[in-house]
Amino acid sequence: MELATIDRNLYQPTFDPQTGTYQDVSPFKHRSRKNPVYECRCQVGSFFHTNSIFKVHCKKKTHQMFLTDYEYYYKDADIAKQEIKEYRIENEKLRRKLQKYEGIIRLREQEIDFLNGIGDAHEKEGQGQGESDDEFVDADDHR
Repeated sequence: MELATIDRNLYQPTFDPQTGTYQDVSPFKHRSRKNPVYECRCQVGSFFHTNSIFKVHCKKKTHQMFLTDYEYYYKDADIAKQEIKEYRIENEKLRRKLQKYEGIIRLREQEIDFLNGIGDAHEKEGQGQGESDDEFVDADDHR
C-alpha cells in the first residue's frame, strides 16, 4: 500500500478592476478529474477539489465575508509569500551557479599546480643540462 501525498494549494480570489472587488474564479475546469486539493482560509478545514464543491463553498456566508475582507487581512500576506517563494527559487539558482563556478575554479587551480610542477621539473632538468653541456661530445665530430 502506497502513501499518497496531498498537495494543497491555497485559494486566492482574483481582483476585478471594473468593480474594485475580489471575485471567485474556479481553479477547476468543468467535469475535470484528479484535481489538486485547494484550501480556503475563510474557515478552518474548508477544502475543495472539484468544481461543484467549489461552487457550493463560495455560497457560504463565511466565504462571502472572507471576500469582502480579503484585501485588508490576506492580500499583503499572499504577496509576501509569493515574493519569498520567488526569492528562494532565485537563491537556489544562484547557489547552484556558484557551486558550478567553484568547481571550475578548483579545476583550474589543479591545472595551474600541474603546469607549475612541469615547469619546475624542466627548470631542474635545465640546470642539470647546463653542467653536462661541457661534457657533451658530438658524435659527428671525430677529431
